[in-house]
Order: sequence, then C-alpha cells, then structure tokens
Amino acid sequence: MTTLMIVVFVVIPVAIGLFAARCYRKCPADKVLVVYGYSAGKGLQTYCIHGGGAFVMPVLQDFAYLDLRPRKGSFALDRIMTKEGSYGAKVGYTVQIASGEPVVENAAECLLNQSDEDIMNMADNIVAGEVRWLIANSSLSDISAVDEIFVERMRYRISPKLEKIGLELSDFSISEVTKQIEN
Repeated sequence: MTTLMIVVFVVIPVAIGLFAARCYRKCPADKVLVVYGYSAGKGLQTYCIHGGGAFVMPVLQDFAYLDLRPRKGSFALDRIMTKEGSYGAKVGYTVQIASGEPVVENAAECLLNQSDEDIMNMADNIVAGEVRWLIANSSLSDISAVDEIFVERMRYRISPKLEKIGLELSDFSISEVTKQIEN
C-alpha cells in the first residue's frame, strides 16, 4: 500500500510536472512564437504569441520563432523610364516583421523558416517595384521639390504591400535621384 501511495502522490505528480515544464515554450521580447499543428476542438491551426509563452504538445504541435529585429536594405535603380527621360535612384529602407494582428499572421504564413536573405530579397522586390512605378509617374521637379511629401507617398504605396507578407516599413529614404544621360 505504501509503495502505491508513493507512486500516486510523488512519482506521478513529478512526472506530470516535468512533462509540463518540457512542453512550455517561452517567447523572448524580440521574437514572435508561432505554434502550429493540431489544437483540441479547433483542428489544425496556427497562432502567434509575442511575449509570454505557450504549451506545445509533442507530436500534435510544433513551434518556431520569427525574429523581430530590424533589417536594413539598400539598392540602386538604373534606367527608370519617365516622360522626361531616364533616371536612377539610390534607395535605403528598414523593415521588420510586424508583431501586431493581423499582419503577424501573414508573417507566419509567408516568412516562417525563411532565411534573412530570402526575406530581404522579397522586401527588395516590393520596394524596387514601387519606387520604379512612382518615379516613372512623377516629374523630377515633383520628386526633388518636396522631398517629405514624395517619401510619404512612397510609404503609403509600399506599406500595404509589405504587410501582405508580414513586414512593416520602419524607415524609407531616397538619397539620390539623378537624370541619366543616354548614349
């Protein structure tokens, strides 16, 4: 009887406690914890946690982290054709994975298990396309006369497209727009 009581009152609670401690995943402040897999009563699901933690059931669920640190990108564009000729531009920007709802869900779908290089390639493509479009549809006087207004127009165009893949635009600048001489 005493061996059974020791097992029931000591061994089983300790085993349950160790199992629970092993299944609990904490999320640091600079990351988003993405838990995916089967959830009781809800079927397959993905949910994101920023700060705090969650129980991740082995075999039924798995987890990964999305890094929230800012990522800087820059590039030079050549041969942007406008009505006034061909232009070049130097662009710099900073993006980070969004931590707010519902954009973080997009990040979980699009960016989970992607390398930093792949994430920045996606961001470069989006930003470059929008810069080309806006410069092609603006005159050089519009671009250089009121720099802040042009940059705000650019943010307004870029931000929604980045949010579709789970990124938010932290900083954006066009350091130089030059008219290129055709040979």
